[in-house]
Amino acid sequence: MPTLGAIPFNLSKVKNSVRFNIGFNPISSDNHEGVCAAFDEVDSFLESCPLAGPCKLLDAGVDPSFDAQSLSEYAAAISGEPEALGDYIYGWCRAWVRCY
Repeated sequence: MPTLGAIPFNLSKVKNSVRFNIGFNPISSDNHEGVCAAFDEVDSFLESCPLAGPCKLLDAGVDPSFDAQSLSEYAAAISGEPEALGDYIYGWCRAWVRCY
């Protein structure tokens, strides 16, 4: 809506949408284990690749900000010793709890 922004709503025919169409992308119970194994492989890869530090931040629930100071803090925490990343996450979580 102009000058107001986005307004959430439900479509009256949502039951016919792709989201609720069971035949769109069926996953049989036999295939469920394979899908879970694929996700486990991706998780294992992310835990050991160069993106392991950023993934740890996200896994810990750090809501990323993209201002220069936040990016600098993330880079310092990720590039330091493993304890530095843990300390950053701990400090971020404590600050988050104080805000809410």
